Amino acid sequence: MTNDNKQMFIAASSFKLRKPGNYQPLVIAKSKLLSKYPFYATILLDQMTLWLTDDIPTLATDGKKILINPEYFEDVLSPPLRISALCHEISHAMLLHLPRAKKFLDLGFEGDEFHLVGWNVAGDFYINSLLEDCGLQLHPGWLRDNTWNHEFGLVDDIYRDILKKYPPPPPPPPGPGAGGGGMPGDEEGSGDGDGDESEGGSSDNPMDQGTQDTHLMPESTSQADDDNMKRTVQAAAEVAKAQGLLPGALERFVGDFLEPQVDWKARLAAIVARVLGTDAVNWSRPHRRRLVATSVWFPRRTGHSAGTVVVGVDTSGSIGDDEIAAFLGELADILTNTNPQQVYLCWCDAAIGRVDELTTASDLAVAVKAGCPGGGGTSFVPVFNWCEEENIRPDTLIYFTDMYGTFPSEDPGYPTIWCRTTEGHDAPFGEHVHIDIGHGQG
Repeated sequence: MTNDNKQMFIAASSFKLRKPGNYQPLVIAKSKLLSKYPFYATILLDQMTLWLTDDIPTLATDGKKILINPEYFEDVLSPPLRISALCHEISHAMLLHLPRAKKFLDLGFEGDEFHLVGWNVAGDFYINSLLEDCGLQLHPGWLRDNTWNHEFGLVDDIYRDILKKYPPPPPPPPGPGAGGGGMPGDEEGSGDGDGDESEGGSSDNPMDQGTQDTHLMPESTSQADDDNMKRTVQAAAEVAKAQGLLPGALERFVGDFLEPQVDWKARLAAIVARVLGTDAVNWSRPHRRRLVATSVWFPRRTGHSAGTVVVGVDTSGSIGDDEIAAFLGELADILTNTNPQQVYLCWCDAAIGRVDELTTASDLAVAVKAGCPGGGGTSFVPVFNWCEEENIRPDTLIYFTDMYGTFPSEDPGYPTIWCRTTEGHDAPFGEHVHIDIGHGQG
């Protein structure tokens, strides 16, 4: 995470906030929102609060609060655009952009450094196209693109494509005055939303055009908050549909949001890449030839991007051979790309039936041919206990299961990825990827 990202992503409490009271432009906008756009109004009333501040150029949100600059809101935006601006901030919240940004800032995005401005821009493209398809007006200065829209894919896909086409420059070296950062809006290209470009602002790079709002540090990033937001989105859709005011674009969005059809292979590969990395270096030992040639300390490549990976496979009988073969086939590609030093494959029902020690992807095929011991009950505890007994602390533990079993009582303290074949059952810790063999080929 760069210094600029750290300084840009700050909490709402950093600003002088005041309650809107009877601020008429906002009272009228809320009234119109309730009568014409009950989907967004329901989310606002259930999940968010409104605040006025002069410390931001336009609007801002942390996913719970919406901050509004009254001068911008009243003098720049027409009454219809005020409604659109509120819906835009509500959309950032319902799409969980802020807690996800916090996670990516802490952990990186698919193994790479995360860029907050690019994420906000991607979110703006997605949201504005959805608002337009719902009949809301857009200010000519707001970001809009015929390609990067809500039909392009997830916000993640737009962000990934933007950074692929416009790689951000490397962060400035540390030193006096470096990392000045500040809030978006305090410098050139901040995107105050009034459509006026700064001098020389004709770059094709959307990240140079600025954003129409500011992303703030969320107060919390719990799974409970995410689940609560999804329940609110479902309730909002039901309220709007009952009034005949749920646009088709929103109805399709809600269906995808509540039941996403994401390629499980791509999601699993992305999570593993983020956790394990794809190109390991060691700063504790220098690259000797470069040190001699340049007198600069370059990291030495280790040859392995991860140390140890433990894979648990549920062999209790509810997992078929086809699913195991598909999962392990994909796992072979992932392990080849991440190149761990050691892989332990644990076949387990209520107890561990066999542990295969793998050093190459071809060893995986040999292990599969040896058969899957098991067929009894299901407990996930033995695999975690085995790690502890063998004094193995894996870089990650990947468990393939239908989630019907006994979980460890405590988080082991290392990354765990649950690849599950059923919905509605979550482990008390770790990340989850839904394995749908029928939909995983898209």
